[in-house]
Amino acid sequence: MTRKESDIRIDAPVTDRTIIDHGLMIRTIATGYSVRLLLVGELNSSSAPTLERCIRDHESEGCAQQILDLGGLSFIDSTGLRALVRVAKSAGESGWSLRVVNARGSVRKVLKVTDMESVFRYWQNPKNASSRTPPSPA
Repeated sequence: MTRKESDIRIDAPVTDRTIIDHGLMIRTIATGYSVRLLLVGELNSSSAPTLERCIRDHESEGCAQQILDLGGLSFIDSTGLRALVRVAKSAGESGWSLRVVNARGSVRKVLKVTDMESVFRYWQNPKNASSRTPPSPA
């Protein structure tokens, strides 16, 4: 079943929480049907399960849109990439939106070299990720 924004409460209060685990900090800011996850540190074999669990939790809470802000991510390995692919696949199958924004430096390079930007919707500018306009090619 595909979720529509009209099915989600948009009058929900803003929530802000932080998880720190295995060298990765995930700060989540949820407003209504959308949540922004700000990642700081390393996304690797130790921390990827924490990110996936956090995303699944938001999905089960009825979140229709999740924005992963990679601006504070300093490292990503193949396990981190695999986690991003799995959550993108889950989003497609479950009808919620995953948007990835603000990758920098070596993380951006890894996403480009592995063509992962084509696997999920990627915005370089985080301000545009909440819009319905598709991203322009990077």
